[in-house]
Amino acid sequence: MEARDTEGAKVLVADDDRSMSFFLTELLRSEGHKVLQAFDGLECFELIKKEEPDVVLLDVRMPGLDGLEVLKRAKEIGSKAQFIVITAFDSKEIGVEAIRIGAFDYFPKPLDKDEVRIVVKRAAWVKALEEENIALKAQRESRARFGGLIGKSKAMRALYDQMEMLLDVPVTVLITGESGTGKELAAEALHYLGPRKDKPFVKINCVAIPDSLLESELFGHEKGAFTGAVERKLGKLERANGGSVLLDEIGDMGLAVQAKLLRFLQEHTVERLGGSGSIPVDVRVMASTNCDLMERVREGRFREDLYYRLNVVNLRLPPLRERPEDVPFLVEHFLEKFGKAFGKKGIKVSEDTMEILLQYQWPGNVRELENAIQRAVVMCKGKLITPELLPEHIRPAEGPQGRIHKGAQEETLDLSSRLEELEKKLIMEALSRAGGRRQEAARLLNVTRQTLHNKILKYGLEGWDEM
Repeated sequence: MEARDTEGAKVLVADDDRSMSFFLTELLRSEGHKVLQAFDGLECFELIKKEEPDVVLLDVRMPGLDGLEVLKRAKEIGSKAQFIVITAFDSKEIGVEAIRIGAFDYFPKPLDKDEVRIVVKRAAWVKALEEENIALKAQRESRARFGGLIGKSKAMRALYDQMEMLLDVPVTVLITGESGTGKELAAEALHYLGPRKDKPFVKINCVAIPDSLLESELFGHEKGAFTGAVERKLGKLERANGGSVLLDEIGDMGLAVQAKLLRFLQEHTVERLGGSGSIPVDVRVMASTNCDLMERVREGRFREDLYYRLNVVNLRLPPLRERPEDVPFLVEHFLEKFGKAFGKKGIKVSEDTMEILLQYQWPGNVRELENAIQRAVVMCKGKLITPELLPEHIRPAEGPQGRIHKGAQEETLDLSSRLEELEKKLIMEALSRAGGRRQEAARLLNVTRQTLHNKILKYGLEGWDEM
């Protein structure tokens, strides 16, 4: 860790003695540091603000501003640099004052080369350690703040900022992103961190409920409204009154139900099936999807007016491949989670395992990583997860054995592709026979509607079904 964190530090040398500045610059560059130079106090202070160095070697006696004044001003603006004060006088009082103001260390001239190397290296190490602690603290705070949404990457920080702005504003939110990115977690965070946290949070999986039943699930029905309606039933929108509702996989909702949902968003009232009056409902609506709703609008499979009603604010969950720097934090979280669940606390991943995890593209996103770590923890017999404990498709093939395995894998993939082509044709035929009705096509194929929906997405057959 020390070599990684201290080599290549950005060091600012501030000394009006040009021969001393040259000596220090060459010495520190030979140690692999990037060195900046300033020859008076004002120039030094400007470089501190502009360049944000890791370490500043600061002479006390300089024109413009003396070293102690530069140190004071730098601390006032929140500089995180480590300051090493240099004085031509063997004065303990100046050194003590510098430490009191916030200097990392001090030493008098003439300078000892070895001492300079050691102190600068130690200061850079402390700076790196402080940055790491700040990052870990921010990670813990974001984890506590946003539940299962974990990450400190630029993309995730932007997401957190956007969510913060939405907490107290009851606008409709469309949450988009690939499967496994955490769309449901984002919806839960918006509800439980906002003013509606003590009210119901209701989730409705639009793809798991047939269109014939989805209307009743959303809006409820009166006794006798249809065959089998033996009693009044409140819809989920009405049950969520005062709280929030998540319409999961909204893109799979049929056009007839879309029309009723649009009316609800416009009027904030529900009409139960078989009922005769409108019931006011105060609910925050969030919708999520992993498909391109605008593309479905162009295809006539999703109402354009409903799309704009839902998409007041778009919250996009970035895929894991766009934020690989978050992988170590996610791994740490899942190791802690499953270590506790399975009584295997203290398990770590080896460096080569982590390298594999960082290189993999994670098409299944955070959910796939979670499953991989869960499997590895279950299979781990000691305290260290090594590459062979990862799922086979994640591990890269290497060496002669790897090449043999790769050849066999290619043969398997060839067979798999043929089976997939056959499966695709069967799904197309079933959809054609069913007139595009998914429920009927699922019955013909003897699979669940959810399974059929996943296969349709997999093979890009969205245009074959009726919306």
